[in-house]
Amino acid sequence: IIAAVRRDMPTITAKIHHIAAETEQEARRILARDHVCFFAGRIRTGGAHA
Repeated sequence: IIAAVRRDMPTITAKIHHIAAETEQEARRILARDHVCFFAGRIRTGGAHA
C-alpha cells in the first residue's frame, strides 16, 4: 500500500494506491513518474498469523 500525492496538483491530498508488486521499490517505480510516494504499509500474503 503506497500513499501518493500527484506531482501536478497545487494542493496536497494523499491518496492510497494498492499496487501489485514484488517489492516496495517496484511499487514506488510504478507511481514515481506522476506521484511523490510515501510507504503506507504491506499486505502479507500467505503464512500463519497470530
